Amino acid sequence: MGALKGVGKPGEEHAADEVKAHPPDVRARAAVEAPADGDHGESRHVLAQSREAAPAVTHEKIWASQKEYSIELTKHARQIGFAGFAVAWLFRDPSSGAMSLPVLSALGSLSGFFVLDLLQYLVGAVLLRLWIHGEERKRIDANQPISEGDYSPPKWLDVPAFALWCIKLGLLILGFGFLGFEVLQQVSAAS
Repeated sequence: MGALKGVGKPGEEHAADEVKAHPPDVRARAAVEAPADGDHGESRHVLAQSREAAPAVTHEKIWASQKEYSIELTKHARQIGFAGFAVAWLFRDPSSGAMSLPVLSALGSLSGFFVLDLLQYLVGAVLLRLWIHGEERKRIDANQPISEGDYSPPKWLDVPAFALWCIKLGLLILGFGFLGFEVLQQVSAAS
């Protein structure tokens, strides 16, 4: 937004940028909220800006953000899943190695989480491979190069992998719910 830098009087280069960056209602509210003596006017202007929606971003950046969030969530969920196995191990009977039904249920849920974690990527990879081979076959049949141009995947292509992603996170939460139930049972038995 610094296209006007160096044009006009010193200090005016940012004024034009602010006009473009903020809708009229934000500029008007900031002007109304600014005190007459000029003290703290900048902080109120920033406060007024923070109540507005974030600036527009490209479609690619939105999807890149979504991808980053899901990657980070999956990474942390795996670590939490391994921690759940460790916590469940602490609840076993030291002499016999036996575990209560809630702990076994937690282990089953956590195991299901890891199975679905792998299955999510397997299903996504296989579906994408089958779809792209079909699209490449259409281009070959039409005598078009397969490496040029864009492909438009159908919306259904990601649905199975996304459903598995949601279910696996649900199993992780369920597993910790069983562990929490075991903790409550242990606390009530000790009282």
